[in-house]
Amino acid sequence: MLKLLARIPPLLLVVIGFILGLALAGALLAPRALAIKPEDGAQEIPATSRIRLSFSRPMNQASVEAGFSTDPPQSGQFSWEGRELVFTPDAPWPSNTEVEVRLKAGALGRFPLPLLVSKSWHFRVGTPRVLYLWPASGRANLYLIDPGSESGAIQLTFHEAGVLDYTLSGDGTLVAFSLNTENGGQNLQTLDLISGEEKFIHACSAEVRCSNPALSPDGRWLAFVEQSLNVGSGGRSMPQGSQIRVLSVPDAEMVIAASPTDHTVRDPAWSPQGWLTYYDESLKATALLTFDPNAAPSPFTYVPNSLGAAGSWSPDGTRLVYPEIYFVPAQGDEEQGQSDTAYYSHLYQTDVTSGGTQDISPGDALQVEDASPVFSPDGTRLAFARKYLDPERWSPGRQLWLLDLSGVGSTELTSEPNYTFSAISWDPDSQRLAYMRRASSDLALGPEIWWMDLDTMESDLLVPGGYLPQWIP
Repeated sequence: MLKLLARIPPLLLVVIGFILGLALAGALLAPRALAIKPEDGAQEIPATSRIRLSFSRPMNQASVEAGFSTDPPQSGQFSWEGRELVFTPDAPWPSNTEVEVRLKAGALGRFPLPLLVSKSWHFRVGTPRVLYLWPASGRANLYLIDPGSESGAIQLTFHEAGVLDYTLSGDGTLVAFSLNTENGGQNLQTLDLISGEEKFIHACSAEVRCSNPALSPDGRWLAFVEQSLNVGSGGRSMPQGSQIRVLSVPDAEMVIAASPTDHTVRDPAWSPQGWLTYYDESLKATALLTFDPNAAPSPFTYVPNSLGAAGSWSPDGTRLVYPEIYFVPAQGDEEQGQSDTAYYSHLYQTDVTSGGTQDISPGDALQVEDASPVFSPDGTRLAFARKYLDPERWSPGRQLWLLDLSGVGSTELTSEPNYTFSAISWDPDSQRLAYMRRASSDLALGPEIWWMDLDTMESDLLVPGGYLPQWIP
């Protein structure tokens, strides 16, 4: 070998070394795809899951997007978070389907050097399932159940002090929840439904109550209510003013005030396009603001609401439907000066782009108590609960109703006057409902979770003693 090298001209050796050095440097400096979420081989992935690809170096975004594809083919939107590509599908992935994600070689980094090899990953989409809390009679934890399977419920969390409430990210992959601690405080934690990883993100002391967590659509921000407690007479903790706080899920140490310090506020939520909303008790209105962690919170509009009940956003984020008080002048005795006013609860819809508001409670009857509106994911229907208040049709409990938003009309789905229906949730295909049913006259019986197929109009008991159901796509 030494004799062979001795015969090679020195200049040629220099050239060969230079070429080998360039090849080695190119291999070391060339960008690489580091990780993908969902991970390769992942199972039971929610149908609305985003795909995230992270790279070792900053990338030429257009060239990466051009080399990206899926099988089955799926249209969607690309966005970038630093070196991470995020693909958001326009429609849910088909249930029980193997999805292949491909990235062609040649996509350029900013250097610019190309990806040297093509890559592919696989994950399997599961079926829609129902997330809920159980038991209502004791310290609850999070569970998961597939209504179409006989495999039974799966326990997701194991906290002896109990989970208080929870929220689900827009793509159905992350749960944030509040729970009691043994020292009397409360913590906020997250649970990754794909990996099963549970993560502590924020602690509240015994003097502060943290509740009503709400995840932004992209899962990056968690809004919650922070309420101070004051020890009153007899040693009892009395709630004081409440504020909305927002924390960064990736960087849990960043906690930002998102509401005026001199207002009492509650019920944080997010619109589909990422506006932060909350109910302002001081103004009797729902505040809407574009959340910016680097700017002071400043709502760009308010939607007046005397009742203060939570509403529902249309899937396109342009309309907000909520219960509101409807006043009807009663027929009084003019001679005796009687002029009482009756009031009921109707559903109102506000177009936040134009500010227009209209009463959309269906039917001719004014004497109703409509509540709990929820848009279907396809935006064509609205499920809600109704109770008649006139003497002829009055009942103890609210029934489940369906309003066709194309103008076809409304349908009563249940007729069980001694039960109240609430906590309504749609499946991603807009064909099934999960909801809570509870006896109106005997609260000791506790709640139940039921589900209904709107094609067949058949309903079935899903979880005795469960509450707060929500479909995972």
